[in-house]
Amino acid sequence: PAFEGLIQRWKLVGDLVPHCAPFVTIGLTWAAKYDDWMSLTGAYAVAMFIDPTRCLSWINKHWSVPQITQAKNYILQLVHLPDNNNSRTLD
Repeated sequence: PAFEGLIQRWKLVGDLVPHCAPFVTIGLTWAAKYDDWMSLTGAYAVAMFIDPTRCLSWINKHWSVPQITQAKNYILQLVHLPDNNNSRTLD
């Protein structure tokens, strides 16, 4: 959530301070690359899962269904939960 908040604030700076917009755009481009890379590693989802104050609730609220499914599957593979009646979920 902190990273997304940072992105939102950068966008606001670009909108409110037009002469900074070119620099903000460059920063947002790099932030998007970083975010894409983090989503490929699964590290962000694991961090959200491990934090007991989050328990995937933020992911469930803010991510798309395919991203949520991918994150949950990654976490399940990571922790190797036992298979009970072929149903493994993180709801």
